[in-house]
Amino acid sequence: MPARRGKIATVKTCHEDLVAQGQLQDIIVFIDADVTIESHALTALLTEFDDADVVAATGLSLPNRRRLGCRGTAFQIALAANFAQELGPDFTRIEGRLYAYRLGALADFHLQAGLIVEDTQITEFLVEHKLRVKSAFGAVIDVTPAASYWDFYKQTYRGYQAAALAGPRFPARTYMTTAFARRALLRTVRGDPVGAVAYTAARTVAAFLHRVRPVTFTDQFLPSESTKV
Repeated sequence: MPARRGKIATVKTCHEDLVAQGQLQDIIVFIDADVTIESHALTALLTEFDDADVVAATGLSLPNRRRLGCRGTAFQIALAANFAQELGPDFTRIEGRLYAYRLGALADFHLQAGLIVEDTQITEFLVEHKLRVKSAFGAVIDVTPAASYWDFYKQTYRGYQAAALAGPRFPARTYMTTAFARRALLRTVRGDPVGAVAYTAARTVAAFLHRVRPVTFTDQFLPSESTKV
């Protein structure tokens, strides 16, 4: 069995091979292996490309369960979804679990190795080049929430480590403290107050775990078993 290279290396090879083959009129779709999508999701995603000015489109992740043991992560996923919806369909964002782009428009895009996942790198490229992106909120991705504090910790702090390693290449977005974020938080708490309590507890435990038993992540990071569909 070939050595596992990690998602970025796989996406990079796929992207560069298609560019080299001259498939520049194609629309490339990426779907994470450990999620499911609703039956109409691909149609909703690709319909956005009926507008010739749209260069990329992305879906919307929602938790596929809200039961005891995974309420905190379910709340976190719902919070991110509400935040995306508050920002609106025209905000430049790429959600790595399901997205698509016109290959020709991103022919000059080159993924860089490291923990900065490809959706963040693509988003930065799109912002820099002022390319039009649509969020297809009807393209729903069903995500299995982490079912343990340890798995919640790994999910949460991998992103923190990636941001810390990125330095000035991928600066933190300031919009996380805007009115959009506050409205998304209020909306999510109203929809799931029990989940809000579970989320607060999970974040507290995750912070403790990070202090006493920090994890160093690599490009070959494997999703936790409890988050696989």
